[in-house]
Amino acid sequence: MPDVKVLIIDDEPGLCWALEKALSEDGYEVFKADSGYKGLETMTAHDLSLVLLDYKMPGMDGLEVLDKIRELQPDLPVIFMTGHSSISTAVTAIKGGAVAYVTKPFHIYELKAAVKVVLGKV
Repeated sequence: MPDVKVLIIDDEPGLCWALEKALSEDGYEVFKADSGYKGLETMTAHDLSLVLLDYKMPGMDGLEVLDKIRELQPDLPVIFMTGHSSISTAVTAIKGGAVAYVTKPFHIYELKAAVKVVLGKV
C-alpha cells in the first residue's frame, strides 16, 4: 500500500498525531495540514488517495474545504469528521461529496475500517 496517500486536514494536533500513527502502521503514506488552506496546498502538491477532513477549523471550515476539493479533484474521496454533529451538517457534507461521515470522538479502529472500505481494501 505504499502508493496510498492520505491527507488529514484537522486543527487538533493530538488527533492528527494519532491518526498519522495509526494509518502509517497500516502502510499508508500520511500528510497533515492544520487548516483548510494548508490542506488545499498539500492536496495540489501530492497525488492523494483519500482526505480525512474536519468540520470546525479556523479560517475555512470543512464544508468550504470540501467544496474546493470537489472543484479541484471531483473524484477524490473525502471522509468528513466532526465533533459538532448534526443531521443538517451530515446531510450537507454527504450532498457536498463526502463519501463518509464520522462523529468525534471515535475509536481509531472504526476510522481505520472506514478508510479501508472507502479505499476498497476490505
